[in-house]
Amino acid sequence: MGKNLLQAPWAWIGVAVMAVYTLMAGSRVYGGRWWARVLRSVALTLRYMALLALTVPLARLLARVA
Repeated sequence: MGKNLLQAPWAWIGVAVMAVYTLMAGSRVYGGRWWARVLRSVALTLRYMALLALTVPLARLLARVA
């Protein structure tokens, strides 16, 4: 098997690029100050993580039952 994705340097570069792109896109869509964009991004990320943490186990459970 290959390297773990989290250990590969390109993976971390990709994560950084995605974070910067998200903040830049948020600037274009929402406007406002940079710290407000960062807070919005953190809030959206936390919501997404919470929904993902709920839906993935439910999908797994449905796959086992079906």
